[in-house]
Amino acid sequence: LRNTRNLVFPNATRILNGTYSLVVSTASGCNSHQRSLELEFSNAPAPPQIVFSDPVCEGDQLVLTCSEVQDPQAIYVWDTPNGNLTTAAPELRVSDLSKMRDEGPYRVRVEIGNCVSAFSQVANVEVLSRPDLPSISGDTVYCEGEQLFLETTPASNFSYDWTGPSIDGDQSQLIIEELDQADAGTYSLRVLDTTTNCVSELAFVQIEVDAAPQRPLLTADNPVICPGDSLQLSINLQNFDSVQWQQSPSGQLITTSSAQLQLNENEIEAGLWRARAFSGQCASSWSDFLDVRIDQEYNINIDGVTELCTGESLQLSTSISLDSATYSWIDPSGRIVGNSQRINLSNPQEGSYRLQFSSPLGCPYADSVRLTIFESPRIDSILVLGPTCVNGNQDIQLVPYVTAGDDPNLSFNWTPVNGSAGSDSIYIVSNARSNNSGDFFLQITDGNNCTTDRELINLQLN
Repeated sequence: LRNTRNLVFPNATRILNGTYSLVVSTASGCNSHQRSLELEFSNAPAPPQIVFSDPVCEGDQLVLTCSEVQDPQAIYVWDTPNGNLTTAAPELRVSDLSKMRDEGPYRVRVEIGNCVSAFSQVANVEVLSRPDLPSISGDTVYCEGEQLFLETTPASNFSYDWTGPSIDGDQSQLIIEELDQADAGTYSLRVLDTTTNCVSELAFVQIEVDAAPQRPLLTADNPVICPGDSLQLSINLQNFDSVQWQQSPSGQLITTSSAQLQLNENEIEAGLWRARAFSGQCASSWSDFLDVRIDQEYNINIDGVTELCTGESLQLSTSISLDSATYSWIDPSGRIVGNSQRINLSNPQEGSYRLQFSSPLGCPYADSVRLTIFESPRIDSILVLGPTCVNGNQDIQLVPYVTAGDDPNLSFNWTPVNGSAGSDSIYIVSNARSNNSGDFFLQITDGNNCTTDRELINLQLN
């Protein structure tokens, strides 16, 4: 075929397959032994077709595919911005994309032994920037019952994806109204740029939820404060660090390390009291309000005459008149003799009379008086001394016989129907005549102002 040293077939095809022999001849006509070579030509692979999804985001995985060559010896050589990469399959995967490193032209060729295809068309890969790692602001340590509030900077083209131990969220803020310990743990946030559909890396925050004491039950040794009383408030908890006490929602806070608050009479404020317990910085809910009432001080003075004469009635009263109060009058023998504002007793006993008064709030008050009973004088009889037949020349004497009481100092009061009154112990009708006849009355009063009954004697003169 050729008489040249080198045999060249431009644009070789399979038509040239076969046995080729070579004989070398010298100028003097000498020939070498013949040597043969079997040549077989294969068709070069066709340029592959490259396929990929465009665009892709930073951090994603780029997947490039091309048409497959049905030859087990085929390999795929990828020309990338980072150099040539070889795969046994018609696919190239580039993980954790970087815009700076991985963006640019990609193409691929197929090699089968020494047969190499032309490069595919160029695939210009655009790597879109992902959103910056979102910043999460908010407290990270909470108490049970508090509100969780986490947020990130909002943007109009962002959507949000929060995840947590017990809640998900899709807003720029994540709120849990009342935390419990099941809400403690790791919370994550990623944002999606809706204009590129690229997602940020996950931002994490660790949330701690500390236990708070239970809601206490508030009690008082006596919620009604009487004059002179102290007040002890108590809660029913044991495991706590401190307790806050407050009178009214806006009152001063009092802190103790015990479950009791002791207040003397001058420290007590009337109104609604409440308490809460602390464990560290975590507070329980406030207790229900306890109404503490302070009774006004009543001046229970007993009014009435406390020195009587035998036979007189005892009248005692107090100036305090309240419909919802209770009254108990107790005589010297301990017997209750009245249950109203005043009493009126006939034939009272000498001794101490006590009023026990209970206010509308139930506070006890008391006063007492001592009753003294003086023995009254008594007229036993009145003796008439003198004749019953008179002519005007004789005197008639009315002489009383008296039993004195506790005071021997007696004063006499004679009041005749016909005649003049007299104050002597003996009444004398001077120069008595028949017209002096009639009724004579005598009443005696002693130094204790005790009087006898009014004694009557009818004098008949002729």
